Amino acid sequence: SSRVLWTLAVTQLQKKRCKKMAEETVTVLAYGRMIDECMAKRTFPKLSNFRKATVKGWKRCFNLVAVSALQKGIPTLEIAMLSVIPASADSVLYCSAFDVPKARLDDLLERHHELKMIEVPFTDVDDKGEVVSSGTGVLSVATSDEWYKTERCVTDEEYHKRVGQYYDGALWRKDIFPSKNYMKTCLISAQLLGEAFLTNFLDHTFLGDEVTTLRTYIKSRLDLRQEVHDLLLSC
Repeated sequence: SSRVLWTLAVTQLQKKRCKKMAEETVTVLAYGRMIDECMAKRTFPKLSNFRKATVKGWKRCFNLVAVSALQKGIPTLEIAMLSVIPASADSVLYCSAFDVPKARLDDLLERHHELKMIEVPFTDVDDKGEVVSSGTGVLSVATSDEWYKTERCVTDEEYHKRVGQYYDGALWRKDIFPSKNYMKTCLISAQLLGEAFLTNFLDHTFLGDEVTTLRTYIKSRLDLRQEVHDLLLSC
């Protein structure tokens, strides 16, 4: 009948659209643990075209409360994970770029649920930092407590499930410090991409106060300084 033929036609069209979306790719720009390809593949096993990149006008900042740390009952202020915030036009963020199926962007959204995905221009660079090519990619950037509650979680129930049952304070804070294990993983990932990337990570990553660099913070902590020194030497 005509209805059956119509249903079949619609089904075929939907399949074609799904196949096209599966084939389309988008470039993800990673700046934390996922700057290492192996770490990135834990979220995107089928990523392709992994390369080094830079983005201007943004800087890393340890300003987001890691709810996972609170779930483990860590009783310190060392509970911060990374986001990126706007910076001066000449500020350069070293990161990695890789392509993923457009249909898998929800995986990035789930991994960075508190962050907002925006498109920004970037450049591919070689080992010396020289520009190879340019394009646009998806960068996960800092938001605010209000935005997260109303725009991302939408309902009080969703927010409670993800955050409220573990923590009732602000997610974005200036008085917290890097989660130690998370920071170590990020440093190892940066070192794997070379000296220039490690230097950029140390000197262009800031605490929640947005002023103190990660290098300065590590140097101010004798225990942490030795720990990081030994860690990077062992890699």
